Amino acid sequence: MKLNKIAELHSFFANNFLSSDPSRDEELMHAFIKTASEKHIEQLIYQIKLLLSEAELPLDELGSEANRWFGDSHEARSWLLGLLNTLEGASLVES
Repeated sequence: MKLNKIAELHSFFANNFLSSDPSRDEELMHAFIKTASEKHIEQLIYQIKLLLSEAELPLDELGSEANRWFGDSHEARSWLLGLLNTLEGASLVES
C-alpha cells in the first residue's frame, strides 16, 4: 500500500518525523499526543493498523516520508508497532 493512500498517516510522517532525530521518536510522539485531537489519534491508529496488515511495507516510502530507513520489513513493523502502542495508550487514557 502506498502511503499517499492513507493520507493522515502520510501527513503525520512528513510533518512530524521528516526532520527529526530518530533517537527522539518517543519524545516526539508524546509532544504530538498532547496537542492532537482524539479523532486524529484514532485515524492514525486505524491507518497504522491498515498499513501493518499489508504483506509488504513500502520501505522506501517510509524512508523518504518519515526519514526512517529500515534494513527489512521486520524493523519497519517494529517501529510502526511502537508508534501504534504509544497512540493506543494515549487513546485509552483519553477515553
